[in-house]
Amino acid sequence: MTLSGKRVLVAEDEMLVALILEDALLRQNCTVIGPTGTLAETLAAARTLPLDAAILDRNLHGEDVLPVAEILTRRGIPLLFCSGYGQDSTLPAHLRTVPVLLKPYLEASVIAAICGLFSAPVQPVAPTT
Repeated sequence: MTLSGKRVLVAEDEMLVALILEDALLRQNCTVIGPTGTLAETLAAARTLPLDAAILDRNLHGEDVLPVAEILTRRGIPLLFCSGYGQDSTLPAHLRTVPVLLKPYLEASVIAAICGLFSAPVQPVAPTT
């Protein structure tokens, strides 16, 4: 699987981690959107920009990125969460299958996880009420 030309949103509030992610994706010839470091920036990008995938830190300066994940899911854009805490059983059922990349991670793990997002088609999901 090639990532060349894929537009990947990176939402990460730790600057060093964001730069490492950006660098890894650029080496794969991706177009990096962001990195965004706040929920507001990330929401704006998720709502309006053409995206192929997203890497979301679960917590951006104390704010949960679940609203962003909901938008991306409705748009049919594959995503993965980055977290130092692992799987979260409190996630809504339709987000429990989103891959989680545990921090700290290796560049190869990030690339493999992003490639994995494109191995199966993602269908838009209707919002839950």
